Amino acid sequence: MRPAHYLKKNAQTEQPTRCIFIDTETLPEPYGCKGERHNLRLGAALYKRRYKGDRWSAGDWLDFKDIDTLWDFVCDKVSPGSKLYLYAHNLIYDLTVTQGIKCLTDRGWKITKALIDDPPTVIQFRIDNRSILMIDSFNYFRTSLANIGASIGISKHRMPRLSAADSVWAAYCRRDVEVLATAMITYFSFISSNKLGNYQITIAAQAFSAYRHRFMEQPIFIDNNEKALALARSSYHGGRTEAFYIGSEKGSYYTLDVNSMYPAVMALNHFPVKLWTVMHKITLDELKDYMDNYCVIADVDIDTDEPAYPVYIEGKLLFPVGQFTASLTTPELKHAQALGHIVKVNRAALYYKAPMFRAYVAELYRLRREYATAGNASFSWLCKIMLNSLYGKFGQLGRVYEEIDTTDPDEVKVWTEYDVETKTVHRMRSFGGVVQELTSTGESFNSHPAIASHVAAYGRMELWRLINLAGLNNVYYADTDSITVNSRGMNNIPDAYISSELGYLKVEAHFRKLTIYGAKDYVFGSKTRIKGIRSKAVCIAPGHYRQERFSKFKTMLRAGDINTMTIHNQDKHLKRIYTKGTVTDSGRVVPLRV
Repeated sequence: MRPAHYLKKNAQTEQPTRCIFIDTETLPEPYGCKGERHNLRLGAALYKRRYKGDRWSAGDWLDFKDIDTLWDFVCDKVSPGSKLYLYAHNLIYDLTVTQGIKCLTDRGWKITKALIDDPPTVIQFRIDNRSILMIDSFNYFRTSLANIGASIGISKHRMPRLSAADSVWAAYCRRDVEVLATAMITYFSFISSNKLGNYQITIAAQAFSAYRHRFMEQPIFIDNNEKALALARSSYHGGRTEAFYIGSEKGSYYTLDVNSMYPAVMALNHFPVKLWTVMHKITLDELKDYMDNYCVIADVDIDTDEPAYPVYIEGKLLFPVGQFTASLTTPELKHAQALGHIVKVNRAALYYKAPMFRAYVAELYRLRREYATAGNASFSWLCKIMLNSLYGKFGQLGRVYEEIDTTDPDEVKVWTEYDVETKTVHRMRSFGGVVQELTSTGESFNSHPAIASHVAAYGRMELWRLINLAGLNNVYYADTDSITVNSRGMNNIPDAYISSELGYLKVEAHFRKLTIYGAKDYVFGSKTRIKGIRSKAVCIAPGHYRQERFSKFKTMLRAGDINTMTIHNQDKHLKRIYTKGTVTDSGRVVPLRV
């Protein structure tokens, strides 16, 4: 267990000074059964260096058609005692077609860090006192280069025909690199000009750095009380996504979204900043009194006819009715206490509280609206993600791959080992000359799950409040920060609730027909949403879709080949059995009873 400590402020503002931006173009060839392999056709790389005053060099260009030319160029740009940052938009694709891991390990470089969730993707190599840190720009901009270019005023070129000359493709590739380089340098400037702390390798980490650098106005104590942490963890759940109707219907329907719901509840409420104590079997009156002055997380016995409280049943987050035990946070406890739904308090953790997010939300929301007004969708979206991802850093667990051995660089595989004596499973992988094991340290060094749990709970309770405002029988679907209602539900929403301001509602869509199959599986008017099915997928038959699937790094590890980028057709068959409630003959869904 980590030592208890106060969350440390971030005093510095370090940023990359040496960067290479790369992009590749490929030629497809048949591979396997109805698949394709993408082989390097050509590529472009741009090296730029930052000088004092945020001035950047004009840049050193490389056009290449073979992998060794690229990686010789990269290695030559790494000075002794320095770190070179390498960026690509969809890093795994470019790294695979240029065989980057193999080329660097063949040159004596060693992998020292590998975060490969695709995205986020970060891979670090080191040799002597030099290092290369590869970062996927998708870690920051989860959209196409065309959209990024449009946002920052650099239009991406139209893709040439496959038969076009290499010179045409080279110009196209260079333009992509220009868009990428400009976007990242603009991002660096965004961080420095707004005093958002040290540069970080993901948006969530950047949000956490910004908060600790500029916006942490109250001391936050990171405790190591195992009982309190267990309570906080058991109360930490995600957003609420439910269908309240299954089937098709015609009428007049509206989807209403809350403007930045999580940032709104973060700005409006108090959150736990320091553990006071853990208590057992306190009375209901004592609980009510404590909630006047503290943030509380409690394990309680519930008896409810209202589906308002989250509980995991068979791996699903459900909101049942009946009698059950749940770990709830302050907003849920206040709601349950007011309606007489709490039967008994088994144990509770009490925290000193403070309005810890107000300054952060005010500034980032201001920036988001400024970018939106200026037509810069990419940076407006970036601010949105910084607003939404901060609280999740407080709920982060410590799960990392650690090096335990070295091996032949050509040995690529994943496997599990079972320890009979300890009855534990060890998850292993090897690539790039290292053997790594997935380790869990429990809580990360700076995690405070009580904070994250409270933010998520305030969001769920705000959604539940809106559902009741519209009228439960008028709500057809809810997803995290939005509800879909009929005309009666819309009429129940006061006009004063509709605004562009933080935390208010906006009418996202109005349509005349809907079909709902389940959570994240619906057709609202002309909009179709099916989780896991891309917009370009082909519907083969009802519930049967076919789509292209690019190789993911984890898939390549399992296949034992990280040097071949392939595309295969993937067939998906949807079961479409709704299990979050009971579907009645009318199509309305009633909550499960436990």
